[in-house]
Amino acid sequence: MKIHANRLLDLLQPQGFQLSWDKKSFHSIGYIRLDQRPGIYQGIMVNGQGKRGEAVYPYIFLSLLRGEPYTKRLNEVKFIDDIKVNWNADRSWSIIKTDHDAVMWESELAKRALDLLNDFSYERGDIFVKQNEEYMDIVTKYEGKLVGLESLEGDQVVGFGDDCSDLRKIANEIAESLQIPCLPGEMGQRARRLAFFTLLHFSGEVENDASIYSGKHPLSDDRLLIVGTLLAERIYYRFLH
Repeated sequence: MKIHANRLLDLLQPQGFQLSWDKKSFHSIGYIRLDQRPGIYQGIMVNGQGKRGEAVYPYIFLSLLRGEPYTKRLNEVKFIDDIKVNWNADRSWSIIKTDHDAVMWESELAKRALDLLNDFSYERGDIFVKQNEEYMDIVTKYEGKLVGLESLEGDQVVGFGDDCSDLRKIANEIAESLQIPCLPGEMGQRARRLAFFTLLHFSGEVENDASIYSGKHPLSDDRLLIVGTLLAERIYYRFLH
């Protein structure tokens, strides 16, 4: 990708951004920073395609996740359509052919994205929180059930006995069938296993319904996908990362 993740980071870091992902094979880069609202992140994302004349198109977003936007319910994305460096109005993208083009485009993006993101957060932030506060509150309660445990190792949650083996098996099956891009590798897989085990084990206490997730799969149940994804990320960064 002709757009350099670290070079763009140098422009964004003074404003509180950090590099969240750099997927060279997918031509995708993302940066996040905390919003003024607790539990909400602001982000800038650049996607591209092509090699010689690379087409790039940027977005800003608000998200409950600190990683790559994954489900529509957990983030709100807006396309940036006024980066005029080598702009192709018919295709709504910029064509980057040289390093000079890339540097100019990165500089323009850094300026425009910050202004647009501040406006976007002001206009949509409270609405976004209102739409998702139920999930945020529920996930915080589930997360609290893991606080104080001595350790979280592999598929085992210290403090729970063998009588939970069936729940672990179901949780593992769900986790293995679900890929969450923002939680890569074995550590991400562990976070997913622990998240869905926690949902299955504590749903009776947290949501007054021990069977709320019974027999359901996150790909066919939006609620399980949303709560499971958000809890998995919190476990990943708080307990495992």
